[in-house]
Amino acid sequence: MRKLILLMLVLLAFSCATNKSSKLNSDSTMAELPVAAVDVSSVAAGASADSYLAEVEKKFEEVVSAAQKAGPAAINYLSDDLYIKAMDASLSGDSNTSALILKYVVKLNDKDLYLKKKYAIELIRISKMAEAQAVLEDAFALTNGSDESIGLILGGVYVSFEKDDEAADVYAKIINKHPANEEACVFLSKTYAKKKSFEQASSVLSQCRAQDSKNPLFPYYLGKITYERGNKELAKKYFKSSLKLDPEYYQAAVGIGAILEEEEKLKEATAVYKDFLQQSPQNYAVLSKLVQILFAQGRFGEITGYAEQLSGLDPSDLNLKVKLGILYTDAKRYEDAKGVFKEILKEVPDSDKVLYYLGAIYQETKDFEDAVKYYSKIPESSALFHDGHIQIGNILMDLANQESDKDKAKTYFDRLISFVTTTSKKYPALKLDLSVALAGFFDDRKDYTKAIEIIVGLRVDKEKDYNSGHDYFLASLYEKSGQRDKAIGIMEAVIATDPDNADALNFIGYIFIEENRNLPMAFEYITKASKLRPNDGYILDSIGWYYYRTGKLKESLEHIKRAARVIKDDAVINKHLAIIYYEMKMYDLSKKSFAEALKSCKQESEKEDVIRAMEGLEKIRLPASVK
Repeated sequence: MRKLILLMLVLLAFSCATNKSSKLNSDSTMAELPVAAVDVSSVAAGASADSYLAEVEKKFEEVVSAAQKAGPAAINYLSDDLYIKAMDASLSGDSNTSALILKYVVKLNDKDLYLKKKYAIELIRISKMAEAQAVLEDAFALTNGSDESIGLILGGVYVSFEKDDEAADVYAKIINKHPANEEACVFLSKTYAKKKSFEQASSVLSQCRAQDSKNPLFPYYLGKITYERGNKELAKKYFKSSLKLDPEYYQAAVGIGAILEEEEKLKEATAVYKDFLQQSPQNYAVLSKLVQILFAQGRFGEITGYAEQLSGLDPSDLNLKVKLGILYTDAKRYEDAKGVFKEILKEVPDSDKVLYYLGAIYQETKDFEDAVKYYSKIPESSALFHDGHIQIGNILMDLANQESDKDKAKTYFDRLISFVTTTSKKYPALKLDLSVALAGFFDDRKDYTKAIEIIVGLRVDKEKDYNSGHDYFLASLYEKSGQRDKAIGIMEAVIATDPDNADALNFIGYIFIEENRNLPMAFEYITKASKLRPNDGYILDSIGWYYYRTGKLKESLEHIKRAARVIKDDAVINKHLAIIYYEMKMYDLSKKSFAEALKSCKQESEKEDVIRAMEGLEKIRLPASVK
């Protein structure tokens, strides 16, 4: 940088020298102005940057001193030439060079306020605040406090140094000369407010408001000061006054809305923002507030249009685009959602959330291969990596189950097995969940042997995070395969280590009830489970079924009705309810409950079980459409 300054001086000298002959014709004093170039080679090769700068400043001093001795014409000539170079440096973003040159331009014109202000601004840009303060103080004193622009800059410098009293004094002088200067009024009031002198702050704004009663800025800041003092109602009145003066003064609308939001009057705040947008539909600040508050209220149906406007105003706001994509998804505008998320992905190709959203949307629209593609791209470091791969497994399971073509179904099946095996080896943390999901796949297919083999393998290997819930699944597989003793053995092992495991207690008790054996022990198990979880629908159903087995239909109906209220769509509970109604000769209710049981079936095996329970019940005949 400083080498460039030296070279600039060489150019300056060259410029002066080449123009000397024409200037001498008009003013012979120019012949006395020495403009010899700085000899860069004369500076020692190992000299520091400071020594370069010192050499430059020395040459500037010499040139300026010579011009001053030569007289006004030389001063004007040199000033003009230096000023042009200073402005050129400033426009090029080189405020260091500009400030250095302006320092000497000001020396040549020590009463020129404009030059002093320009010099101070360049000093501020290079963070030489103390030097800027001195220049501005001198300039402001020369105007006797009448120059607004110099005073405002000086006040800002004082504020940066936390010289609040000095800043207040400057702003007060400006207001004294220019009573309606809104910047000075606002800054002075802010200075007082910072010192908690709220009365003085309000007084300043009120005086300025009296000078310019149509300016919305003054009641707005009165509102802000009043809010800081804790008077929200009066603050709202000031904000409303501001908005009345200028219906497009968005700060006032945001002020009113913010207070209403604090008061949890969200509908009123929403109305304020919507009313304002009638006047200024493209206002970014208010649109942002409205979109945020509608999201907070879950009013997704109303947000989309506003979010689209907001995104149009700031296409670079990726967080907003994510929200817009979510809104499109919620509204089932899946193609729009895909488009938005793909745009975001161009900017942040490794965004785990966006990749997951795209995977989920393609999964929803049954574009399974695309869903797998996006889920597969989620980085391993992401918290969504695990679930993304589980979803891939689920997709492959669905494809294998739903494909009617046997060859294609086998292809999907082989792909599923390969995916689970390969992924489990590569990412051991995924093994448990993928294996359990695969066991569930075989469970749905009634291939209990393979399902049991998978879970037993996890149990024997003591897979990390294997727990009693997995044991419960294993027991249910044994029970479905007719190996009830093994199922009971698994659950008894759970109870041995966890005597208060309500699920295990209920499981054993229900099997005894189903088999109509060990009923006293069954009752002991399920009543203990009920004490542990009194409102559990499945436990209530077990107690009701126990009463059914022991001929206490009234108590049975009471408990199973409670169970049905807790769990409304369970096929077994509705089937039990239907059987009890039938035994109590409430045939219409029985028929209704059987219909509910059939509608609640999630697997073909459940449907078959309900239909078997209906066989032989002469009074129950459901329409074929229900079956």
